[in-house]
Amino acid sequence: MGARVVVRARPRARSLAWRPPACAAPHRDRSRGDIVIDHRDTPSADEAAGHASVSPTRRAVLRGSLGVAAGATATGSALAPSAYAAEQPPAPADPSAAGPAARHWQTRLDALAARHQVPGAALGILSGNRVTKIATGMANVDDRIEATPDTVWQIGSVTKVWTATVAMRLVDEGLLDLDTPVTRVMPELRLSDPERTARLTLRHLLTHTSGIDGDVLTDTGRGDDCLERYAALLGGVRGVHPLGRVHSYCNAGLMLTGRLIERVTGTTWDAALHDRLLKPLGLTRTHTLPEDVLAHRAAAGHTWERDRPPHVNPAPIPRSSGPAGIVCSSVEDVLTFARLHLDDGRGPDGTRILSSRSAEAMRSRWTDTPDTADSGETRGLGWARWDWNGRTAYGHDGTTHAQASFLRILPDARIAVVLLTNGGDNAALHVDLFREIFTALAHVAPRPQHTPDGTTPPRDAGGYLGRYPATGIVEEVLERDGALYVRRTFEGRAPSEFRLLPAGRDLYVHRVSDTREWQTIKFFTLDGTRYLYRGGRVVAHDG
Repeated sequence: MGARVVVRARPRARSLAWRPPACAAPHRDRSRGDIVIDHRDTPSADEAAGHASVSPTRRAVLRGSLGVAAGATATGSALAPSAYAAEQPPAPADPSAAGPAARHWQTRLDALAARHQVPGAALGILSGNRVTKIATGMANVDDRIEATPDTVWQIGSVTKVWTATVAMRLVDEGLLDLDTPVTRVMPELRLSDPERTARLTLRHLLTHTSGIDGDVLTDTGRGDDCLERYAALLGGVRGVHPLGRVHSYCNAGLMLTGRLIERVTGTTWDAALHDRLLKPLGLTRTHTLPEDVLAHRAAAGHTWERDRPPHVNPAPIPRSSGPAGIVCSSVEDVLTFARLHLDDGRGPDGTRILSSRSAEAMRSRWTDTPDTADSGETRGLGWARWDWNGRTAYGHDGTTHAQASFLRILPDARIAVVLLTNGGDNAALHVDLFREIFTALAHVAPRPQHTPDGTTPPRDAGGYLGRYPATGIVEEVLERDGALYVRRTFEGRAPSEFRLLPAGRDLYVHRVSDTREWQTIKFFTLDGTRYLYRGGRVVAHDG
């Protein structure tokens, strides 16, 4: 194994080139509290240069990022939340020099986290066999607990790939089969219709093509029977599209996978994850239950509103949602998991944990998403996949109530990068930071986001006007004065409207509350039914 560089402490003060941006950093809409994947791989342009620069200490920048009130003395003075760093990045670090590279990424993480008002973040980079791990800010703002490289964070839906890996180990052992109906293992399973029940397979679950409404996240308690009880509820959960015909992001599918794992191992999903993955990998800072997480320095989620200081606002994840998004881990443990897949299923000591065939199947292309022709996103077994200028990257993101995680693996360069955060505009931090890292280390950048193409929307949106109801949310596509809008209503909240701008064939983008990132909506028709694709989910027209 190659040399390992571990950065555990940061200098107490560091000069950072700083100048005020044109406006305050935008915030990310946190309108859903469920476990979701959020693909945002968009590079951003830095604001135009030309402002006078000053050089506050790193502590001053950090204080600004935490929203400390103005009026402090000149030494360590606070920065107003609207004055976050928007500097041009320094010259790229020399990837072959581990020390300078670690210092470079520490500087960038400090500056960009401050710019995007992220209370705390940890970054891990695996390049070859060299690991760099750094952190910035606060794990808990209210209690002034500093984030460290070994802090444990909620990784959210990145958990899904861990669950998929355990399932594929069981495929290797002959206990599960990708294409055998699930009812062979769970004869008691009842879904919304007999055909879906009879034909559903593990492959459908791992590729998110089951058509089960994935956002039904009923809390069935803390008991060891929580997944059994959840699976028993699925007979009352509607289908959202025909089985196997289209990709629609599905938390429920991974929760059902967790129950399958329980059935064939005779233990809980938590125990199976530990015995078949965490223990063989030697992971000591990865847990599923809060009482185990409390043994470590753990990050807390923070609410965030533009120009207001963040505060801790944790929300529990039901244990029944565990296989879809409950894992808490550190950057080093996540990188060890990523290395398992880079090494074709072998653990750090060379022990085979997953067969080479299963590891390859997980990262291979099995299904397309509705906007693949535009974004290049496809699906493996558990993994999401991207085309970066002809080079395949895979990974996953996770969002819990107030934490977000981002994992990307570029196998042809043997690079894996993980970012764990606890609030603020963490999506923008991910976009800017990953663009810089992969450009510097592999001379490739993640594919840009969709943006308006400047065309005029077709009359009546090509026939896609109307209501698209889903669990907890209704989208209504409207036409007014020659423009298109989406009216979005979350259950129990007032509706919001956003103007839709064309970005391709049947593809539209909009911004939420002045955020920098564009959100996409894709329309398509399948078997005569009109669908809207938003946030990875397929939603059928109600007419």
